[in-house]
Amino acid sequence: LRARLVFPLFLRYAFFMAHVLIAGKEFPDGAAFARAAKECGRNVSLTAFQPDAGYAENFHITEWHKGSPVSAHATVIGAETRCGSVDEAVLLFDTAWYAERNQAFSTQDCSRALDDAVAAFMYMTLELLARFSRKGGGTLAYLFKKDASLPAPKGIMADVSQAAFRALAEGVYREFDGKNSARIVLAQETGGHTDEELARWLFPYLDECARAWNAEAGPRAPQKSAAPFFKKNTQPLVKWISYGAKPASNFSLFKKRG
Repeated sequence: LRARLVFPLFLRYAFFMAHVLIAGKEFPDGAAFARAAKECGRNVSLTAFQPDAGYAENFHITEWHKGSPVSAHATVIGAETRCGSVDEAVLLFDTAWYAERNQAFSTQDCSRALDDAVAAFMYMTLELLARFSRKGGGTLAYLFKKDASLPAPKGIMADVSQAAFRALAEGVYREFDGKNSARIVLAQETGGHTDEELARWLFPYLDECARAWNAEAGPRAPQKSAAPFFKKNTQPLVKWISYGAKPASNFSLFKKRG
């Protein structure tokens, strides 16, 4: 059953240009990730604050009102209308970038921060997981960027928001990785590398992940039952993959452990 569900995702990677939606660091600031994805042979959609949606540098720009579940749905639909079914999504939280825009601590700013950094990623996660379930698979990567060599960004908002992002990513990994052929990747960069360097590592890494998953889903001996990958009362190991890492040869980093 598992091989049957993953096979359509394999076909998309093997014979068609995969479509990646990049959200969280809006255009033009997130353009380095869009360029790197294009270099790796993907169709690319990148979210933006402003409604001037269209194409820039040969990738699709799509508006995203972060505090709205309706907008999360419309963003994904708009991306698929222009570039085809979304096969991958990268949800990005850049602590320094976020802190620059959210330094005040007031009732109004708290409300906006909850929309931008908590509700937004939750709504988009729910939308993407639902679509991956219906279409037979997909990859959802959470990318956390923070330069640990620099002083901590000023602002309570940044502290709370980055903790919420990491908690969401880890919870989604525990709950959904491997279910309905959804693959969850947790990646981080804390060494001060540029967006360009990070992006040029990330997308080849995801390509290697896809090849490993496809091999893992290949022909195998019949199983007695479609039992879960880990025991009922155990939790899978959560591991953030750091910049520069390569998938293990047996892909053990992504298998459930109890």
